[in-house]
Amino acid sequence: MTNILPLPDLNNLADRITDIISETGFDVKMKVIEAKHAVGREIVEDTLYKKYAKGSGGLVRDLANILDRSESDLYACVQFFEVYPNLSTAVETLATGTKQLSWTTVKKALAAGGKVEVCEHEWVERTITKCGKCGRRS
Repeated sequence: MTNILPLPDLNNLADRITDIISETGFDVKMKVIEAKHAVGREIVEDTLYKKYAKGSGGLVRDLANILDRSESDLYACVQFFEVYPNLSTAVETLATGTKQLSWTTVKKALAAGGKVEVCEHEWVERTITKCGKCGRRS
């Protein structure tokens, strides 16, 4: 099948559409991270959290049941806010100059104690121990 439009024009349009899709994916991931941080803040700053031994009295479990959400995910939200009370600091620290930050990346980073491993060739998540390009292990 032959293209009706000149190939350079078609490729230009395809590139612009790819950029829109990529940017939208980034925006969605950031909105999820912002929401998880806000959830953690809401729980931590609530008097119930402070009153019931910082959540160990079943508050997070009960919230998870009421909200029909994962208890571990709510705990991760709390941990995220406690480790990074300032969201911009969290994003700067965890993103390490890339647009690949996701909630999964944040949870893995929290599990790894907040350290970011970066290879000189490309950004890697905290829990990834091998660079996909050079094979260097962290």
